[in-house]
Amino acid sequence: MAWMRALTHGDALLSLAGMIAVLALTGWLIAGPDGLLVTLAVAVATVAMAATVPPAVAMRLIGARPVHPQQAPGLYTLLVELSDAAGLAAPPVLYRLPGGSVTALSVGDCRRAAIALSDGMTMVMDRRELRGVLAHEVAHVAAADTALMTLAAVLGRVVHTLAFFGVMAAILVVLFTAAPVPPWLVLAIAAAPWAATLLHLSLSRRREFAADAEAARLTGDPQGLALALVKLETLPRGGLARLLRPAGRSAGGWLRTHPPTRARIERLVGPIADRVRPLYP
Repeated sequence: MAWMRALTHGDALLSLAGMIAVLALTGWLIAGPDGLLVTLAVAVATVAMAATVPPAVAMRLIGARPVHPQQAPGLYTLLVELSDAAGLAAPPVLYRLPGGSVTALSVGDCRRAAIALSDGMTMVMDRRELRGVLAHEVAHVAAADTALMTLAAVLGRVVHTLAFFGVMAAILVVLFTAAPVPPWLVLAIAAAPWAATLLHLSLSRRREFAADAEAARLTGDPQGLALALVKLETLPRGGLARLLRPAGRSAGGWLRTHPPTRARIERLVGPIADRVRPLYP
């Protein structure tokens, strides 16, 4: 299965183990040892049955349209080059996502995958920048990140559902019986979905950093992806001021699916103030 390849990444294994631990603890808090056994069985079944949606189906669901190699020979040439460098069995199929947003996404695994580029992406990025963007998406495919994040999302949903019913059960016990329900127990169950969500988001951010690093390796040109990230961050907002402003740590950072763009650029090319201004004088 595709997700098994993803589990070779230490961050993935630790994050998923953490989510399973949260799930098991929630089951124990709700129903004791029996709840622990049931939730662990659910976790094992979820891991065993987790599968990605076929790429063509996923692309249809978001309204993307396939692009024939004759329609975009340059992009397909880049895809073949990058796929060979990443060791994919076959290049991903390219899709066009209508609309002016600047977006790229990938689905699938090493055997069958698809990458979608929005109209806005192909309009604002030059060839060098598109190469960096495609390399980032190919890196996600090679690492089976789509399957991994699907698995993490399913485990998170199980935790949310279990915690909801646990809190509802506690409320019913308080309302209709004389049995005591410790407040700490209800709070612990209610906190479980937050713990699972934070683990999921943390994993997502780390996989983005990993895909950036792999894209730089595939292209040998980390500055190309950095240039694309500058455009992604600044074009919709007008100017470099927001990107060049010193980054501060905020609570909102824990709730991001992607790392701050500034941090991603600095990992690729070094201090942003020294690198971005010469790139976009």
